Amino acid sequence: MSKGKWIKGAAILLSTTLLVSTLGVSASSAEAKYNSSVSTQSSTDTPALSEKEAQELEKKLQESGITSEEDKESIVEEVKKELEAEGIVVPGSPSQSQNNQDTITTLSKGSVSVKAISNAIEKQQKPIDKGIKGAVNKLPLPKATKARVISALSVGGLLKAISHYTGFVDSVEDFLSGIISDRTGLGKTSSDIIAKTITLFLPL
Repeated sequence: MSKGKWIKGAAILLSTTLLVSTLGVSASSAEAKYNSSVSTQSSTDTPALSEKEAQELEKKLQESGITSEEDKESIVEEVKKELEAEGIVVPGSPSQSQNNQDTITTLSKGSVSVKAISNAIEKQQKPIDKGIKGAVNKLPLPKATKARVISALSVGGLLKAISHYTGFVDSVEDFLSGIISDRTGLGKTSSDIIAKTITLFLPL
């Protein structure tokens, strides 16, 4: 074999080896990412809000003085009252507690399995969808943007995202807030408000 042909053959072999190696690393990384449940989104999902929209929303919330846990709870309380006015039973509300004569502990307390969270959400799909819509409508967003966020946070979409996880979580609110942020692009304040609203419907 001539020197020129040998060099050409070696170059092709080296390129093939590098390509196979690169593909192998990519596949392994993707598998590790999925198995470790780092991401809740499929490759075709795009957040409902752009990064710029999310930043502008967080800025508006800060300007409105909505920054603390108490501020978030206040908004959730408003949503709860609106839902009850529509005749929707919210577990843990005063009227419900009086009827049951029991202390209702929500899933946001203590360590809970992801499967239990998924099952609880599935059983309360309709009221949770209404709760999500109510919470999103409290955010200072354009009407069209609110519609995009509400669509991204349908219970079906949430359950699909949750199905990528296994094990236990110490904070259901934080867990759901992370999923909400991934699916919508919303910042922490907005995601927390929606997550807190969802946990209203998740009694143990």
